[in-house]
Amino acid sequence: MLEVREATREAEAALLGAILIDSSDGSIDAISHARARLSPKDFITERHQIIYQAMLNCTESPDIIVVTQQLAKIKHLDQHMIAFLNELIALCPTHLHYKAYTDIVKEYSEGRQGRQQPTVRGGVEL
Repeated sequence: MLEVREATREAEAALLGAILIDSSDGSIDAISHARARLSPKDFITERHQIIYQAMLNCTESPDIIVVTQQLAKIKHLDQHMIAFLNELIALCPTHLHYKAYTDIVKEYSEGRQGRQQPTVRGGVEL
């Protein structure tokens, strides 16, 4: 069983990858859903917080090019970040589950903040 911290990082990465993939055709469904439920502080890793904030700062659909430009504006773009963005896309199981990924990230965040006890889904404690 994955440790909660590792499972949190995986859910966050899946959500960020889903937003990038969903946005590649101009859609704003994934980012709109996430924006309504999450803030950057809901993400456990700083790099995920930075990427999500860059996505929120986008005035158009946050595809990889637009997010890259936003990261450059806030001085968080380097070769490692570009490689990481591509990795998020490559490792995302499916962008169609962005709602579930958003819910998982929110549940982990609330659990860390003590507002709600983690729930169990599919035998895995969230």
